[in-house]
Amino acid sequence: VDSLRSTAVGFPVIGVLNDTIFSLYTRIGSYTARERANNTSERVRILYNDDFMNPDSLYLAPADAFMDIMYQERILMSVTENDALWNNTTVEDLSETYKTAIAQSIKNARIENSLPRLLTRIGLMLLAIIVVVAMIYCVNRLFRFLIGFVDKNKHRWLKNFKYRDYTFLSEEQEVTLLAKLFNIVRWLTILLLLFLVIPVIFSIFPFTRGWADVLFGMLWAPVRKMLLSIWQYLPNVFTILVIVIVMKYIIRFVRYIFKEIESGKLKIKGLPPSSRERRLLAMLCPL
Repeated sequence: VDSLRSTAVGFPVIGVLNDTIFSLYTRIGSYTARERANNTSERVRILYNDDFMNPDSLYLAPADAFMDIMYQERILMSVTENDALWNNTTVEDLSETYKTAIAQSIKNARIENSLPRLLTRIGLMLLAIIVVVAMIYCVNRLFRFLIGFVDKNKHRWLKNFKYRDYTFLSEEQEVTLLAKLFNIVRWLTILLLLFLVIPVIFSIFPFTRGWADVLFGMLWAPVRKMLLSIWQYLPNVFTILVIVIVMKYIIRFVRYIFKEIESGKLKIKGLPPSSRERRLLAMLCPL
């Protein structure tokens, strides 16, 4: 039994709130541990749906080699000596533990699904929705303000990005580009808010708590994969940065050499100052 405990998988008896009341590991006759757990879970739900059932009215009925947990004349489950051996206790103590756990599970379910608790949860859900809507509204207002603030101060903060007589980006184009970047950040912020709040809303109700875990897993899985991909690609980014920096200084050095040739300070045999190749390379090396 000690060796089996480290490898065996128990089958849970599930309550109305999808809570695990306890787990079963052994079989009775032709009933496997899985079938016993499923049958007991179904009987717990039947008892919960009986509005006149009192959880404290469960009782134990001893039999030949096992103990029955009963309600009125119905057998809820049987606890055997193998169950007690597996849990390193006696049949009587284990039966009492199971009976108490079942009764407490039904009580908790009735409290959680009571009308006052349901109204409280509805209120919390509405409050969460209102908070999310207000936060999204504030995010939209904030980014609209930032775009307007940048546009208002563009002449002081921004300059035309040009090389010689050619303008790559004007001030208006830079403002438009910044507005698009702000819009991307705005949508990412809104998605992050929804990513954090929707699972919280689902977790308010007991019957949707499982959905919250599934939804959170669905949303987190691609984000986690993306972050891992970025982390794994960082060494390549550093390599690229080193190459770019080295090439930048090489180009500056080459351009400096040709400037010296152009000014006449440096003369190389076979390379006149008006060389077409020199001028072409100088145009390709604006740094």
